[in-house]
Amino acid sequence: MDAKKALIITWAILGLLIAGAIGFFIGRSDIGRGMNNLNNVQGTGPGGGIPSGSPGQGAGGNISSPQPGVKK
Repeated sequence: MDAKKALIITWAILGLLIAGAIGFFIGRSDIGRGMNNLNNVQGTGPGGGIPSGSPGQGAGGNISSPQPGVKK
């Protein structure tokens, strides 16, 4: 009975390892297409990206703060 259990557990582990390896390689091959689609959704094409600045600073910069020398 123990040999049967060991054989079943061995085949189950091998099956999970093979399924994991296949999933890993399929996921790696899809990564380029996924990033391309993500860039298209964000509106940035090739060569685009996040504007330089401090972390958390959007494309507009500090629009809400008043400019020096300008009175309201």
